[in-house]
Amino acid sequence: MLAFARRRRIGVSYITLDALSIRPCRHCDRCLKTGDCIIDDDMAFVSGEIDRADMIIIASPVYFGSISAQLKIMIDRAQPYWVRKYRLGLMPAQNKRGVFILLGARDTKGYFPCSKKIVDIFFKVLGITCVDSFAVFPVDAKGAVLKLEPALKRAERAVSRLIQNER
Repeated sequence: MLAFARRRRIGVSYITLDALSIRPCRHCDRCLKTGDCIIDDDMAFVSGEIDRADMIIIASPVYFGSISAQLKIMIDRAQPYWVRKYRLGLMPAQNKRGVFILLGARDTKGYFPCSKKIVDIFFKVLGITCVDSFAVFPVDAKGAVLKLEPALKRAERAVSRLIQNER
């Protein structure tokens, strides 16, 4: 997907949450007053990238029927966005678009709706319109998705839908 977007001269930032240090939300409620999180970690970098982005693609493996722990921690730490939008009225309307892709080892139909619901709520809070979402199965080894031609074609279609409003 990155190569596909770059061929269309779309600037791309790639974030691997596992490589970052993002601590879980402590529910200290500090953000309720300021709209900012008190925890000083790599979430500040992620938030900056989200703020600058026009389009966001989230891809996650499925573990026990849901998104990865790293993605869930990042979404939970997006609480300041919720506070700014719904409590403080400080978040301007966004015109961002997004895609969600779930990858799993087994084709279990029940996994996708659970994961998608979490990402849908995250997108809604951030003012991101989800233009496509889909699951890719079976993916049980690093790089296995690169051998699944239908999945790659679906990803290209998703990116095309994502960027078609950009130009």
